[in-house]
Amino acid sequence: MQLQVTMAPNLPPIWVHPALVEQALFNVLENAAKFPPGGTHSHHGAPGGR
Repeated sequence: MQLQVTMAPNLPPIWVHPALVEQALFNVLENAAKFPPGGTHSHHGAPGGR
């Protein structure tokens, strides 16, 4: 998996809640792993759905 971030230069700083940013990033990466490009599906989890 590769993560690429492109941002405009000289953006002003913003204040965010670290835990919420962490959760949002985790959700994006988890969805990228579950639904890769090309129509394939990848599921990673414990047996029995736990």
